[in-house]
Amino acid sequence: MRIAYASDLHGEMNHYRGLFELAAEDNCDAVILGGDLSPKKFSKSKIIGYHRRFYEEQLFPLIEQARNDRPDLQVYVIMGNDDCAPNASVFEDSPLVTWLHGKTLELEPGLLLSGYSYVDITPFYLKDWERWDKGTPYKKLRNLKGVRSNFETNILEAFAFDEEPHDTIESDLAPLTEELAGKDFIWVAHCPPYQSKLDKMAMKVHVGSEAVRDFIERARPLVSLHGHIHESPRMTGNYFDEVGATLSINAGQDFTHLHAVVFDTEKPRETLRHTRL
Repeated sequence: MRIAYASDLHGEMNHYRGLFELAAEDNCDAVILGGDLSPKKFSKSKIIGYHRRFYEEQLFPLIEQARNDRPDLQVYVIMGNDDCAPNASVFEDSPLVTWLHGKTLELEPGLLLSGYSYVDITPFYLKDWERWDKGTPYKKLRNLKGVRSNFETNILEAFAFDEEPHDTIESDLAPLTEELAGKDFIWVAHCPPYQSKLDKMAMKVHVGSEAVRDFIERARPLVSLHGHIHESPRMTGNYFDEVGATLSINAGQDFTHLHAVVFDTEKPRETLRHTRL
């Protein structure tokens, strides 16, 4: 099975078009979107509706055309920290895509696909898809104060994390480790694993998730797909890493050229190709 993957497209329609053109040219069976789908526009009163209109009026027509051209093409989606959580329902309700966050599905016979949107606490303002990483906080760039979406009013409201960690990425992933350990699966997680070639910022600091790394090392997915830290491939010179037994990938991204990867699920290492590197 042939996969095309990209993350952090941030509403850049030229990038979305390029990704689906890549999928068509490479005869891909599935396209996976790894989060941060939405345009980078910020207004407390309008952002949720603005993002929703982008999905419905721009992204979905593109996906519909791609699936008209290739009816068996599957499109899988998670969100990232720049996406508003109330809009997950747009993807859950759409027949054009499969919403993947918190789900484990059969990708093909003998191979599962699972997704996870949350990231460790960031310096950024929107906190819908942020959690404490593990039970014991460690020093890293972060801002505990910001805003979260109100699901009833569809506006952003002031929010602050408690100083004591709870509802962690680690606790989220613990049951998934038991569920998937020993099975063949691909994991899509917006946040990259900590202290890898995939999580290095321009400030030369590693900012990935320890809990994500622990999960990869214990559950041993065949491939893990990440994003979040756009510049990491440029900073480390690598868009993939070996984390335990897993081939872990962060294609990176910029706003000028599409960064995406394609690979075959039977031989991911041998067939992995990047659009820019």
